[in-house]
Amino acid sequence: MRDESLLAIALLLWLAAAFGLSFSSGAACAAFGVAGLFFGAWALALRQKAPAVVALIAFCAGHAALFSHRALTRLASIPFGEVRAELTFETAPALVEPDAPWMRAEPAPPRYRARARVEAIDERPVSPFSIWLSVASEAWLPGDRATVIGELRALPGPQWAYDSDPQTIALRRGVFATVAATNPALAERLGPSADFAIARAQAAASARFMAQANGAGAATAAAMILGDRRFLSQQDEEAMARAGFVHVISVSGLHLSALGLLLWLVLRRGFRASPKIAAPAALLFVWAYALFSGAEAPALRSAIMQTLTLIALANDRVAAPKRTLALSLAALCLVWPESTRDPSFAFSFITMLALIVVTPRLRLPERRWLKAPVALVAAACIASIAAWPLSACWFGNIAIAGVITNLVAVPLATFVMLPLGVLWLLSFGALPFLAAWLALAGEGLVAIAHAVPMTLAPDVLLRDPEVILAYAALACVASAHPALRRPAIAFAAAFFVLFAQPAVARWTSSDLTLHTLPVGQGDGHVLFLPGGTTIVIDGGGTPDGRVDPGRRVLRPFLLAHRVRSLDAVVLTHAHPDHYGGLADVVTHFATDAFVWPGQGGESTGMRHLLALVRGARIDERLAAGARLPAALTVLHPLPGGAEPYYGELSLNDNAIVLRAAHAGRSILLTGDVEAIGEDLLQTPPADVLKLAHHGSRTSTSAEFLARVRPSIAVVSAGRDSPFGHPHADVVARLAGAGVPLLRTDTSGAVEVRIGADGVLRATAFHEE
Repeated sequence: MRDESLLAIALLLWLAAAFGLSFSSGAACAAFGVAGLFFGAWALALRQKAPAVVALIAFCAGHAALFSHRALTRLASIPFGEVRAELTFETAPALVEPDAPWMRAEPAPPRYRARARVEAIDERPVSPFSIWLSVASEAWLPGDRATVIGELRALPGPQWAYDSDPQTIALRRGVFATVAATNPALAERLGPSADFAIARAQAAASARFMAQANGAGAATAAAMILGDRRFLSQQDEEAMARAGFVHVISVSGLHLSALGLLLWLVLRRGFRASPKIAAPAALLFVWAYALFSGAEAPALRSAIMQTLTLIALANDRVAAPKRTLALSLAALCLVWPESTRDPSFAFSFITMLALIVVTPRLRLPERRWLKAPVALVAAACIASIAAWPLSACWFGNIAIAGVITNLVAVPLATFVMLPLGVLWLLSFGALPFLAAWLALAGEGLVAIAHAVPMTLAPDVLLRDPEVILAYAALACVASAHPALRRPAIAFAAAFFVLFAQPAVARWTSSDLTLHTLPVGQGDGHVLFLPGGTTIVIDGGGTPDGRVDPGRRVLRPFLLAHRVRSLDAVVLTHAHPDHYGGLADVVTHFATDAFVWPGQGGESTGMRHLLALVRGARIDERLAAGARLPAALTVLHPLPGGAEPYYGELSLNDNAIVLRAAHAGRSILLTGDVEAIGEDLLQTPPADVLKLAHHGSRTSTSAEFLARVRPSIAVVSAGRDSPFGHPHADVVARLAGAGVPLLRTDTSGAVEVRIGADGVLRATAFHEE
């Protein structure tokens, strides 16, 4: 069978595994199995290849569906709630950095997360399952046993249309729940065991390396050499993703390929070893390194490719790159179908495929001194362009700078840091100067990443169909076959039509649409007015900056709707659960106006936000008298004097209240006003009421409700609110008035749409 055919079959297996993971019912597993048996019998009876390929695809999809079925079945059997769990640490704790450290004047207390295996609950043995465990100390090692008291909770699913799915992602990694330990007490420390010997060795090597290496680059070097990302800061990792070389700070396929080739050359040319000796020795080291560094999907893919290549070399044959890539992909799809939806695996495979397919077609200069530099530049361009659609899908940006930065980052990581790191490992840490050199090189990578301007990493978010069309067009172009020119144009045209559709829909819409987004224990809204005018009202946030709703919710939502600029950002009042996500918004989107009451700008977080607003020369307006689109009216605060707000009132009661009106209908957005603010508010009745202060009992009084007379109420509150939002009294009050309540904590994102004909529609992402 031709190499191209094998590669096509492997790609079909990849798609089948990814498709099969979407099914979790026993019926789907049985259907895929029956189809596989049918086509397998057909292939055996008629000795035909096509039915055999179909049977293989069906079995691959069935295996993936069976994985999902078993995971969800196991999830359903877990006793969630307050528990006393006996568990064993599977990994050492990693520091969980806050998304928005600028929210606090003082650093937040450190918090760590480890993967642990639960073996007993409330002193009763259970079938073991893995969890994410939040602890307050890093003094744990893989294999340590502990008794923990805490709340066993399921991970949340998606909360809006293009949201990530933390639960599904965790299940594919074998993690079923989370526990925040309230009193982790070490019950027993195990010595090295067969289960955790490799993980303990990695943790010990990491601790020794970090003790010897100094500077900001030590964490980068530890991630690249040891596969231990616990010490890597979130800011540095995001900077390297924007710069386009985040792949070099993990033990990836590129590193293992370089390591295998280097060891083969050393054994063959340095020690004059025969191929029969050099190949097994190189294979042993490659697999040992892959397992030691965590056995991630890209490393396993590369290890399989190295195995096939070295076996061929041992038999005086040259391994075909396409064939080895196809066989390694097929093996992973059939054995570990859950790895097919892993971002690092997809990046590794796509870039390797692009290099294998396109590089042989390059016309390099005849002069020898030019050939290597041109080949390096071409390889960097090919790999970077191949990764762009995936980067836009998973990271929300296109790392244009990767074409340039990889020219430095890849050689530095592959030919300098990797050999030095292997030498350090082989010396068992006896050469501390190597650790210092590696930290210095890592610091150089970090400096390069932070030097890349945001203009070279434009924010773009692609959905799955757009990614498929983009790669279909790129594949047709890469093939250079004349017959594929028209399909390439068709795929590209379909991509641009699908990509532009949300923007065209906004620009041509005659509806007013309010999206209340699930930003946790806060408020965050996006208002689309007829003609495409876009206004962000509040951005959620937490006082400690642990979670940044701007980065996690608002930015992806706006990018999914193809928003490039904002007509206004309105901050109803200067509390962190309303302004915390706005710093990311004004950083990533061109904003015409920033409207706020003018009160309470002294906090650390507000000073940071206002500095960004003024640094970007955004028109800063106070709510009283602010110019806004005609459909939007400021109802409060309107003190009528020289001051833009009521000096005697709290931040909550001075919160901006907005009325959005269209086609004879209206929406009342009440911020966090409480009883005093409600009494001052002069408002006509409204069809939709956004409950003030997240449904607190200090707001939405019976008198206020009687004045507004809404037909629908919306509340923005977080899951399991520690404040009891929305309060039971308010919920009962709404029920007594016959007003249905849509809640972000139970239903996810809420959309309220007023059509040009005055028809009002309110829907939630999770319809109850």
